Amino acid sequence: MALFKLKNIIGCERLLLEGGSIINGAFQRADVIDELSLVVIPVTADKEDKPLFMDGKLSDFEVLSA
Repeated sequence: MALFKLKNIIGCERLLLEGGSIINGAFQRADVIDELSLVVIPVTADKEDKPLFMDGKLSDFEVLSA
C-alpha cells in the first residue's frame, strides 16, 4: 500500500531501499524490485550472519552489467 501511494499519489518513480536482510527479503517476495545495484566489499562472515535477502533467492536476478 505504501508503494502504491508513493507512486500514484506523490508521483515517486524510483525508490532507494537501504535496508537489512528482512526488509530486503520482504520487498523481493513482494516482487517490487526491478533493479539491484551491489557494491562488493570483502568481509569476514560466519554461519550466523544474515543473508542479503532473508527468505529470498538471489537467483531471481539477471546480471546485465558488471
